[in-house]
Amino acid sequence: MPANRLEMPQQAEDSRPGDILLNLDRPRRFRLDLEALQKIKGITGQDALSPEFFGGSFKLENFIVFLWAGLRGEDPGLTMRQAAQFCRPAGIAALLSALRAARASGASTGKN
Repeated sequence: MPANRLEMPQQAEDSRPGDILLNLDRPRRFRLDLEALQKIKGITGQDALSPEFFGGSFKLENFIVFLWAGLRGEDPGLTMRQAAQFCRPAGIAALLSALRAARASGASTGKN
């Protein structure tokens, strides 16, 4: 699959509930668990499950931190710079939609 091509998110075959498979540079599993939420809050100072996180004052930096934290469960060596490189203009809307779905799943269950 060519890099930067984003397909609709799907549940990975060997994943836990709430995991989303994102096709980035390769298929990657996004997991919004408590560890990811703690990392996001530690860096941004905001609760990623709050409506304000992706609200009216949307910051690209928050988006990158959100993506990075959710992908680190599968790839602990992933850097924020690498996560930022996945954010290409052609796929950002689809990626944001997938991450909002993951966030909604986390908010509805209270944890993943």
